[in-house]
Amino acid sequence: MGVSLISIDRGWLKRKFGVKKSINKEKIRYRDIPIYYNSEKQTDTISITIAKINIGDTVYEQEEWEQIAQWLFAEGYHEFISEDYPDRILYLQFIEGEFNDNWKNEGYIELQADSLFPYYLTPIQTRTFDLSSNNSSSVIKYYNPSNVDKYYKPLIKIEVLSNQIKIKNIDINNEETIFSDLTIGEIITIDSETLQIQSDTGNERISNFNFVYPRLTQGLNRLEITGKCKITITSQFPIIM
Repeated sequence: MGVSLISIDRGWLKRKFGVKKSINKEKIRYRDIPIYYNSEKQTDTISITIAKINIGDTVYEQEEWEQIAQWLFAEGYHEFISEDYPDRILYLQFIEGEFNDNWKNEGYIELQADSLFPYYLTPIQTRTFDLSSNNSSSVIKYYNPSNVDKYYKPLIKIEVLSNQIKIKNIDINNEETIFSDLTIGEIITIDSETLQIQSDTGNERISNFNFVYPRLTQGLNRLEITGKCKITITSQFPIIM
């Protein structure tokens, strides 16, 4: 759209840092120190300033106003990626704006946006591991760069080529996910975030499952896979910075 992020505060550019929290605590009568229960991550309102900065192209025409307004105030939350941090994504919905004008249709736009998540996200990553020749067990490696929660809950799809499949995370005390009595060729989807198991056959697979949902610890995860399969892991990690 021909506009750029700018700062009007003495050359300093403000950006989201850390995570906003609310504290749950209780003040007890006659006690100076309250009882602390926990904290909860909160979404935030983010302030952004944009302007046309190219020399000789700083005047806003009527058509540009309309295009910029349509672009910024589209319905729903949309990816917001800064060129300075292309691997960190915010999901924003702009909720308010104000144009600061020098009476010549030149100036800058101050915006307020609501953030869908209380942190940044990495780009969506999907990796497929072909273990169709896995006669016993094989170890695959998957890295979790998140610095938010100790564990991340991925989405995993398994193309079943053996009647039993095991996923053991060596780096979480050998925590093991087991599926048994499966049908060759079916695809099992495990959503550890929503605690859902689905099969493309339409069959209910909870009874074939040991109720240990796969998860990834921060840093390196060594996953020992037993049984022939093709396994696809999809992730989008939360990051605070």
